Amino acid sequence: MARAIVMYNPAARGAPDPGLFGAITHCVELGGFTVETARSRSRGDLTRIAAQAVADGAERVVVCGGDGSIREAASGLAGTDVPLAVVPLGTANILAREMDLPRSPLACAGIAGGGTEARIGLGRLNGSEVFTFCASCGPDSLAVSDIDLKMKRQTGAWAYLYAGLRGMLSRPAPRLVVESADGRRIPGSQVFVLRATRYGAGFIRLTTHVGLRSPAFRVLVIRPPLALRMPHLLAGLIRGEIDGKRGVESFDGTEVRILSEEPMPIQVDGDRGGMTPGSLVFEPHALSLVFPGED
Repeated sequence: MARAIVMYNPAARGAPDPGLFGAITHCVELGGFTVETARSRSRGDLTRIAAQAVADGAERVVVCGGDGSIREAASGLAGTDVPLAVVPLGTANILAREMDLPRSPLACAGIAGGGTEARIGLGRLNGSEVFTFCASCGPDSLAVSDIDLKMKRQTGAWAYLYAGLRGMLSRPAPRLVVESADGRRIPGSQVFVLRATRYGAGFIRLTTHVGLRSPAFRVLVIRPPLALRMPHLLAGLIRGEIDGKRGVESFDGTEVRILSEEPMPIQVDGDRGGMTPGSLVFEPHALSLVFPGED
């Protein structure tokens, strides 16, 4: 019988209690898998567990958690044939929304055991950090770096909003330059390198011009002055996207560099990923995901 590893981070805000975790593993078993379970103890453990599952011959890895846990697992599976299945239990669950997974964890566990495998591309920052749906640099990446983890556990997405507003009021807007593969240099105050339409708390859409199966990044560069553009950009978000709006430079690409006058953090899928200068490269067909649907 095929083997599956079901894993989670017990320290995460949405970590499953023993009863829910047992029900999730049972649903995966109903898909025809012998299930082994694993839990992380520190940052990076889920990457190591996923990589070890590949080495040990597992046929599926199931991660129960939020976008950060999913990113860790994807990093361990990138470039392999072992599919990753997702039971979303995080704050925003952006990747799960892009996959059109249901909100019920047990329904997602059923899909994990019996869905349809499809390959997607991944982004990689500076040759190491993987991201599944978004990398960015600007006030939002500063907020990710400044976030109060205790507040995040207590309030979820509100902690990011608080950190972002505090940073925008206390610092000047960043001065960034985006270099495209064809040699363009675009000045900006905020940069998004996207593999998904959604962003932030999950209900915000930045663009409709990219998806998990797209063959490239969608890059959005908000030109300065950021403060003067905010009312117009907020109006765009209310209407559905900021891609193509005044003051936003947009293009598709598979390689991009982000430079800054002073070192700036770059966030990947909601986690701090590294500092500028940052090179982001698209890796096509790098990960197999389990989507809803019949085998």
